[in-house]
This record gives sequence, structure tokens and C-alpha cells, in this order.
Amino acid sequence: MTAEQISIHIGLLEYLRSMNQICNQENTNPEKLAYTIFADIGVAPWAWVKSAEDKTRYVGPNCADGSGWFADIKMSEQLERDFVEWAIFYDSQPWFKDESIYQTFDWVSFNKKGIELATRLKSEIGDSALVYYAYPSEEPDRVKVRIEVLNDGTRRPFNPID
Repeated sequence: MTAEQISIHIGLLEYLRSMNQICNQENTNPEKLAYTIFADIGVAPWAWVKSAEDKTRYVGPNCADGSGWFADIKMSEQLERDFVEWAIFYDSQPWFKDESIYQTFDWVSFNKKGIELATRLKSEIGDSALVYYAYPSEEPDRVKVRIEVLNDGTRRPFNPID
């Protein structure tokens, strides 16, 4: 990365850190929360939070990125580091510079790792929140169905309402 790109990246990270207040406001709600895990482009965002009652495709405000997890529900430091590493790897791909990346990227392994991380998160937080995994929008043959991770580690499709 160039110095300018690093400066922009740091600025975006600081902005997203300010989103912490939104995540924490969501968490003061007595309702159960739902976390949606998926890698995105920008500052390596990887988790979003909303009310578990909201069954729409909206994922809620961002609550985790390349700088870490900033939601109220705690996760282990090792899991947080693993999520950050996974998200930064995704964010560092040449998505806008090399069109062939969309076809050559190992989507199967990447999604397998993401689902494994989401499963570890669910195992750590248990019944305190729902956990979903969504496939990245950049994936050419993307599965449009999200996956809900259950307490026992099994998964089931979750079809959000439009």
C-alpha cells in the first residue's frame, strides 16, 4: 500500500470505530441480537448487528472490521484475531485491478473458513444472539441464501424477507 492508501485506510478505520456507538446502542436494547458475518471490501469489514426480530435482508450497522470487534458481546481474543486475519486477506485482494480474480479466487475455501469462524462465534456466545453467515457479494456464483449457525454447530438456510 502507498502512504496515501494507508492514510485513507486509517481514516476509514477511525470512522468505523465511531460506529461503535451505534453497535453499543443496539446492544442496550433488551431484544436478542443477530450478527451477520461476511467479508467485504473497504477496511476489511466482517460483521454487522441488528435486532433478531428483523428478518429482512438488512444486516444492520457494522460492528467489526480490520481493526477488530467493537460490539458489546465479547469474543475471545484468538477468535477476533482469526476473523481480522480472514477479513484483511479478503480486503487485500486486487478486486478492482484484476478482473480475473473473481474467477480464480478460491471461494470454496474462503467461505468454508468464514463459516467455521461464524460457528466458533456461535459456540462462544451461545443463546445470547443469532449468528448468520452470508456469502460475499463479489462471488460470481454467490449463494443468495444466508446460513444460520445453530448452538450445536449445525447450520440451516435463512432466507431474508425482501
